[in-house]
Amino acid sequence: MAKNPMAIPQAILELQHPSMRESALRCLSDFLIWKREEDRENYDWTALLLFNSCSTMAVLLQEVLAFSQLSADGTPTVRASKRVVNVLTLFQCIASSKQTRYKFVKSFIPNFVVPLIRFEIPLENYEDVRAVALSVIGILCQAREPEVIQWALDSNMVEICQISMEIGSELSKVVRLFFKETKGVILDVRNLQLSSLEALVILPQKSSSINDNPIGMHILEAILQDDSGMSYICSPTCDQLLKNLIRTWEHLVACLAADQDFSPRLLFHILRCYILLCTNARGFSTVRENLPDSLTDSSFVDLTEEFPLIASLLQQLLLSLGKVDNCSLSFKPDDLQLY
Repeated sequence: MAKNPMAIPQAILELQHPSMRESALRCLSDFLIWKREEDRENYDWTALLLFNSCSTMAVLLQEVLAFSQLSADGTPTVRASKRVVNVLTLFQCIASSKQTRYKFVKSFIPNFVVPLIRFEIPLENYEDVRAVALSVIGILCQAREPEVIQWALDSNMVEICQISMEIGSELSKVVRLFFKETKGVILDVRNLQLSSLEALVILPQKSSSINDNPIGMHILEAILQDDSGMSYICSPTCDQLLKNLIRTWEHLVACLAADQDFSPRLLFHILRCYILLCTNARGFSTVRENLPDSLTDSSFVDLTEEFPLIASLLQQLLLSLGKVDNCSLSFKPDDLQLY
């Protein structure tokens, strides 16, 4: 069934029957994970079927609400966590399709995913749920459509991302997205692009082995690239929010300076967000006043030598802030291309 598109309508119908729902969710999720990269046409076709079929979205929302109640009670089981992850995989599909994305946002169903991100539950299997829930928001925002970005602002997604980076474990901060894992070694960072966030594949069993992209930073970067998003984050009324973001990034940079093998991609996205903030007068002042010392001393010298793109981004940031003279890192002329 998992690889047969003709079986999908039947699986969607089975969602209506409580006794068959768990199996149907698992089959649909497996199908979407398999089709995501190899058969985009059927992947998008499934999004249309899911969103437009009778009662399907209500059933999926019911599943999310049921798991939210378990989480509120502090009793989510591994089985329940896997079940809601399958639901969220279906939401990823709907969020990624141009034909269903905005309708999905207008339904406000993504707002019911937010509690899954905010719950503070010290269970490893719950971090899988938090990460995939956050990826649904990331997929919505990655196209940077003004209507979706405005929804994200109205729904306080900037605050949600900032909170997720504080309360989540490594799995929420750096989930295995974009690139396939190669025995725990990050792929060539020079090829990093803001591309398909729905490429969330098998979640790792141990968060300590994560070496990939931070979803929260990905969402913030998409919002900062929108004029309304930049205005919102840098407005005087959101002064505390901006300070909280800067404080969180400073903490992450300190962690990366202490363990640079942890996630070069996290540093990549932090630098991009710093650079984007520097295009706004208020953001520029805040970044200049609070830039971590580890970005100007020799803390990342080995990392910048290994990954030229990170070196270029760091050089661009320091040039923007007028701090090149204070930088103890050395750059080759070819590394000075600005992005």
